[in-house]
Order: sequence, then C-alpha cells, then structure tokens
Amino acid sequence: MIENTLRVSRDIAPVYADRLLEMILSRGNALPRSYGFEYEFLPHRVLEMEDMLKLDGFLRGRGCSHADGTYTMDKGQVVFEPGGQIEYLSPPMNAGDTRKLRTILDWIAGTNEDIEKDLGIRYTGTGFIPGRMEAPLL
Repeated sequence: MIENTLRVSRDIAPVYADRLLEMILSRGNALPRSYGFEYEFLPHRVLEMEDMLKLDGFLRGRGCSHADGTYTMDKGQVVFEPGGQIEYLSPPMNAGDTRKLRTILDWIAGTNEDIEKDLGIRYTGTGFIPGRMEAPLL
C-alpha cells in the first residue's frame, strides 16, 4: 500500500509543480522577473542616539524622505538595525542591467564615504564589532 502511494505521488508531483508555476505566472508575475538586494554594513563603533540623530539629518539633507523607519530615495532605501547597522535596499531591477546596478553600488559607496567624512562614522563590511551585543536599540 505505501509503495503504491509513493509511486503515485512521484508520478503526480511534476504535474502539480507545472500547474503551480502556470498559476503563478498567470497572475501577473510573468518572466522576465526583476530582483533586488540588501547590502548591510556595521559601524566601526557602537552608535548612540546622538549619532542616529546626525544620520537622520544627513540623509534628509541628501533628499531622502522618511516614513516608518525607512529613508527613501530614487536609488533605493536605507534602514537602520539595532546598534546602528545601516542597510541599503535596492529598487527592483532587471537581470543584466549592469548600469543600474553600478549606479546603486556607487550611491552606496558614496553615501558611506560621505557619512565617514561628514559624521566620523565609518561603515565596514564586517560581521562583528566589539560591544554590539550591549548596544542600545536605536
């Protein structure tokens, strides 16, 4: 009995997978698809509320709008995580659009460089900073 059930499920699984893909694509999620990415950096030190207020002013001064903890620009979005980790979120883009990808990566790198130059906060691509576990939830 169990062997028969396994055989039947193996036979019908591809049929249901094809039906599911057809249903997904028929609901407006057609190919080619777009994609986006998140790029996160940790500050070189634990940030305090004063730092976050400076970052708020910096981003707003660069034309970012702010709502619900998210700073938005045409190139993407910026959010902060506990301890001051900065996270960049790209807008949707098409596969192979290297010009748009380069523009977004340049924006991220330039923003990080300007934050360091203007505010003295250096963001690095590292998985750990000492004291982060005790950082205030900003």
